[in-house]
Amino acid sequence: MDLKCRVKNFWIRALHKNPHLVYLFPLFTVCVCISVSGHLQRRAAGIERAYKYKTIKTS
Repeated sequence: MDLKCRVKNFWIRALHKNPHLVYLFPLFTVCVCISVSGHLQRRAAGIERAYKYKTIKTS
């Protein structure tokens, strides 16, 4: 059996035994993408703009 067939059979068996994974994988992917993109946008904005409404104590 080649690798492609083995991987396909693995996912068929996994999703047959655990049908809730059909919904969890896309949900997990969307949540991670939103979280990472928000983090990168705040990081690129700079500290003054990212924490505009928070008082930052400078020593």
